[in-house]
Amino acid sequence: MQNVFTDEDITARGWNVNTVRTAQKDGKFWDYEKEVFGEKGFLRNTTFSMNGGNEKTTFHLAAGMKKEDGIVKNTGYANSSVRLNLNHKVSDRIKAGFTSAYMNTSSDRGLFGNENSGNTVGAGITGAQPWLDLHPDANGIYPDPVGGANILQTIALSTNNEKVNRVLTGANLEATIQQSPTSVTRLLGRAGLDFYHTKSTALFPAMLHFEAATGGRNIIGNTNEMNTSWAGFLVNTFTPGQGNLTFTSTAGITHEFGNYEQLLNVASMLVGNETSQGQAAAIRTQHTRSSYRNDGIFIQEELSYKEFLNFTAGVRFDKSTNNGDYKKYNIYPKANASWNLSKMGNWNGTVVNDLKFRIAYGESSGFPTFSSRFTQMAPSVIGGLPGSVINLTLGDPNIKSERQTELEGGFDLSLFSGKLNFEATVYNKVIKDLLVAADWPGSTGFNSRWVNAGELRNQGVELSLRATPFNKRNVRWNTTLNYWMNRSKVLKLNVPAFDQGDSFGTGLGTIWIEEGKSATQLVIEEETGLRVLGDIEPKFQISWFNDVNFLKNFTFRAMLHYKKGGSNVNLTQYLRDYGRLSEDWSQKNDKGQYVGRARMSDFANYTQDATYLRLREVALFYRLPISPRVINNIQVGVSANNYFTWSKYQGTIRKYQTSAPLSEQVST
Repeated sequence: MQNVFTDEDITARGWNVNTVRTAQKDGKFWDYEKEVFGEKGFLRNTTFSMNGGNEKTTFHLAAGMKKEDGIVKNTGYANSSVRLNLNHKVSDRIKAGFTSAYMNTSSDRGLFGNENSGNTVGAGITGAQPWLDLHPDANGIYPDPVGGANILQTIALSTNNEKVNRVLTGANLEATIQQSPTSVTRLLGRAGLDFYHTKSTALFPAMLHFEAATGGRNIIGNTNEMNTSWAGFLVNTFTPGQGNLTFTSTAGITHEFGNYEQLLNVASMLVGNETSQGQAAAIRTQHTRSSYRNDGIFIQEELSYKEFLNFTAGVRFDKSTNNGDYKKYNIYPKANASWNLSKMGNWNGTVVNDLKFRIAYGESSGFPTFSSRFTQMAPSVIGGLPGSVINLTLGDPNIKSERQTELEGGFDLSLFSGKLNFEATVYNKVIKDLLVAADWPGSTGFNSRWVNAGELRNQGVELSLRATPFNKRNVRWNTTLNYWMNRSKVLKLNVPAFDQGDSFGTGLGTIWIEEGKSATQLVIEEETGLRVLGDIEPKFQISWFNDVNFLKNFTFRAMLHYKKGGSNVNLTQYLRDYGRLSEDWSQKNDKGQYVGRARMSDFANYTQDATYLRLREVALFYRLPISPRVINNIQVGVSANNYFTWSKYQGTIRKYQTSAPLSEQVST
């Protein structure tokens, strides 16, 4: 849709008519959205896997490389990984296994996000008027924009990279320590390690306009986190009499330990073009450390009768060093039952092949974080000397774990020899002793405090339909349709209602936690008080996945995702209106008011329905017809992710014509 930039339109936006006309005439009318987001975003993904072994030892080796180019220059993502799994049969009674994986990632993030100074690209582009020349001159010098930052300079000269090296290893041992015709006892042992190192580098040289006061900054962060775990289980399977009844008894212990350490150096007043922190006039260091230990004990009994009736009951005892009473074991029971009618002896279904009903109840622990129990100290300079100040968030030495309880039930149905399968589940999940960083009176010296604040409930439905509508020699079509919805409610709140979720505040729209209301409601503050604008939780969601194999070696995949409802605060449109760059800014409504200006008169207009239909994936692959002696599968193809989104949500792309006083904007 095109709108002519009339003189009235230009004047209404507060622009100078002669400036705009001259820029258009001279071909200096730029579409900065196209320049900034105009890269192709090409993605390459290569995977390799190999399996082998003999009767005693088997292995699986896999490797992969992924490279994603961002749609903005100097942004992107790269991932390399390798995985090795080994399984060895020591004897008829002892088996051992080992798993390992290494991942290396590099993310060039650019400078994006929500802030109020206009320094990030995302915020700055909403005020980039199309006749302002932000391009560098012959000497590479970028002009200084009016307010904020030069977004083209920010993209070209900033560095914001994060590199991650991660190692995952695990080992397991299974030994049969007792065996008879009616009883088998096994000892299972598992141990694992998860280590990752993150190095983040953010370089903003002094020549950036928004770094003039700091003299440039070089920020380097190093994070090391080590998580280890081990567990031991004793499992006995007892089948008395005729074998119709089976008891499986399990007892075990678990242990988890984690250690986190981060060192962050912020260097400013860089010397000349030097980027080394050793060439900085000022360096500020922040050191963060935390650790935890979780221990658990559990026992469980499972009963199975003729494969159609199954009952399980168990109890778990957990403790954590992040709990206020770190020596106390908390008790968490669980139980479930299932009844498979198709496994009963008198079942003769020719259409219905499988029908199972199930119900389950369980309780689990949501451990507090390190910072919720301990009040942390922050570095500070006091009287010219190094010192520490207390963090503004107060920890609670008596903090307790969240108790998560869930009751769910459903059934599984299979028809026509497995060609049609249906699953249905309903659940009711309640979180008690909810962990919240609640607002706290400033007179105490803190602005928030960790507390166990109340109870939160989630109720929902999950439905799944899997089918094979067509299955012939040269064509096989599998399809899956999923439906799910969730509703939340704050059942009890022991602290005053509070703002939680984003930085917009109640002036523009925010998530408001209030007893008796949804935990995802959006409110705005008006003269008469708070007004509910909507809810970020969608009414329901549907995904439809299709996999078609044809002509033996071709595979076509496609997935559609539909989200119905769910409100969102459209900060992008607000910033466009604020910069007077919205397409409809100077259009007039039924009252003769300029649309953009009228929209800004009520911030509630920026809370909008975020319903969408998205083509989440579409792909076509071809498997090379090779001999399976050494390599049994080489597949090549093309795919696109999140390629189209249809929505009435007011996201916009502007396209300015430079040869005529016209503007085009397409809603996507």
